[in-house]
Order: sequence, then C-alpha cells, then structure tokens
Amino acid sequence: MVDVSLGLGTFLSTSKHIFESGNEINDVTVVIGNESCDLDSAVSSIIYAYFLCIRFSEEEKDRNVNNGSIIIPVLNIERKYYPLKTEVKYFLNTNNICEDSIVFRNEIDLVKLHEEKKLKLVLVDHHILPEDLQGLENSVIKVIDHRPIDKKSNWSNEVVIIEPVGSCTTLVADEIIKENKNIMTNENVALLIYGTIILDTYCFSETVKRYTDLDREIVNQCKILGKIDISEDDLFNQLKESKNDVSQLSAPQLLIKDMKTVYNIPISTLTTLAQDFLQKVEAHESIKSHCKEFNASVCIILGVDWHEDVHYRDVYVYYEDDSTDNEAPCEAQQKADFIVQHLIDYSLLDLELIKTIYSGYLFKQKDTTWTRKHVIPVVENACKYFIPQ
Repeated sequence: MVDVSLGLGTFLSTSKHIFESGNEINDVTVVIGNESCDLDSAVSSIIYAYFLCIRFSEEEKDRNVNNGSIIIPVLNIERKYYPLKTEVKYFLNTNNICEDSIVFRNEIDLVKLHEEKKLKLVLVDHHILPEDLQGLENSVIKVIDHRPIDKKSNWSNEVVIIEPVGSCTTLVADEIIKENKNIMTNENVALLIYGTIILDTYCFSETVKRYTDLDREIVNQCKILGKIDISEDDLFNQLKESKNDVSQLSAPQLLIKDMKTVYNIPISTLTTLAQDFLQKVEAHESIKSHCKEFNASVCIILGVDWHEDVHYRDVYVYYEDDSTDNEAPCEAQQKADFIVQHLIDYSLLDLELIKTIYSGYLFKQKDTTWTRKHVIPVVENACKYFIPQ
C-alpha cells in the first residue's frame, strides 16, 4: 500500500507507478466517476481513493501486513480529451496534481481485472454501469451519487449512498469527516472539495437552488479544517472563468468537452447557449461529424449561460436527416420527435420552440433549475419506448 503521509500528489503518482510497474498485485480498488468527467466526478474519485488508501494503510499497520493491494482513482475519459476539461485541469494543477500522475479510462483494463478476480470497483457521481462495463456488477463494492435514483439501479443498501445534494463531493467529504476528519486538514484536500461544491452549487445561488444544508455544512468544515482563506465568490469566479475558457477549443471539441451518452445519444452541455453555438460557421458540419464519431443518428445539446445572477438555458435536439422531400420522416427524425415530445410532456423544462434549424429543434428552457441529470432519465425513458414506424 502507498505511504499517504507524503500527501495527495505523491499518493497519486506512487499509486500509478505501482500499478504500471508490473509487480504482483492481488487486488485493485478503482474509484471512478462518470463519463462526463466534470470537476465533481474527477475530485470525488481522487479524494475518495485517497481516503480509502489512508483507511487501508492504517488497517495494514494495525495488522502489520502488506497484502499486495492498491487503490487508484481513474478519470473516466481518454487521456486525449483531458485538455478539453479546462476547469478540471486548472483546479487539479492548482492543487499540485499534474496530468502525469493521473490514470485515465483508456489506460486500465477493468474487464480484465474483473475476469482475474482482482477488481474492486467504487462508483462516484453515478450509479449505473455504462454498457461496456455491464458485466462488472459483482465487482462493485461502493456507490456514492447525488442524482435521482435510476429505476435500473438494484444495488443493495449496504453499498449505496445516494442523496439529493448539490455535489457528490459533499457526500464524499461527509463520510471522510465522520470517520477521519484529520484528512480534511490537508489543504489540497479541503480546497478541492470546497471549490467543487461551490462550482456545483453556483456559489449557493438562490436563483439556481442547487444546494442543501449539508453542502453548506461541508463547505464550512472545509474552511475551518483546511484553514481556507479564499472567499467563496473569488474561487467560484476563478473556476467559472476556467470552465468557460474555451477560446482554444474547436466546435467539435466543445461538443465533447462535457458529454454523456444515453442509448447511443450524445448529450452535450455547453458553457454557452446552444443558439449561440449554432451561429458558428462550422456548427452544422461539427454536429454531423460528432454524430458520425459516436455512431449516433440523434444528439442533444444543452446550452447554459450565466450573467451575474441571471441564468439562461436552451435545448437543441438534432437528427441526421437522410430522407428526401417526398418521403415520410426518417427513423432518426421519428426518434428525435419522440424524445422532444417526452421532454415536453414528462419534464418540467417548460420548453418553448424558438425555431427549427438544420435538421433539429431549438427550444428555450424556461425552468432553468432543470439540468442534464434531470433530462437524462426522460431521454432514457423515451428511447426505451420508441418504436420506429
């Protein structure tokens, strides 16, 4: 087991080195976030893995054994996409976590570890395994999430913590504080949690209303235990600026920056309104290429814009149109129409059609409190019941 007394950065680099060294390892505990790899997922996986490593190191010390185990956090994207996660890269670098010390999803074979009976899997910031990992259920030892519970979820209560708080990092920190609050005296640990919750809750905005009393309590504990002196507003503005700094990203990269896939439908969240994105010269070709890259006939773009304390959202549902003028709607259009109808009928988005553009529908979202985590279950349900005509 790694010596964690040297801090968070050393834990990460040493864990990765041991994993890649080829030395005999009896079991690997992997802590992994969701496929969007936003700041909440990235920090939750890193901090919870660090916490587990400290816990197991103390257990080994008590038993005076070394059982050939290793604990590593994994960022759930390919390494080549890391530069697109601007706020993640910025905040990890600020806290002395360099890219070279991180293990990415394409650098670890979870299925092989599972087949060798070496894998212990911890899911943070999601609670449903993606399609390519569906056979790994028996390796899951813990689930921590703050999303609405998916009906497909069938984990036992012993391994699950799912609570509707503003940030998954809040639940991670809550467990740490209850068991070993000394970990929170590490300035990097406290600051990473502090900043992530502030960003996730939009700095406790009353307009967005994405926080609970527990989010606020954990942030206060971070300030006290980690002796944090940067104000919430200042750190929020820094993180917001880094997240919105997409000046070096192309239109295709913007679509991948914050994306999840549901029933083979890419759902991208932008840091600008979809309406503004669609005005880009390369927007249409970028969307078409995006669908081709992910073998999708339909994609969804969720736009978000934030000016001071005013929040704007819109939704664009696109389909690949391969029909002629004389034909009935193609299957992709039928699916897009079915999803749109579900979003109108079964969600509280309060959508207002702005216009049709390219082969897609652009809506203003009047209820701005609904985010992607609320949209996904509606899209999943639509896809489940869609039957092409």
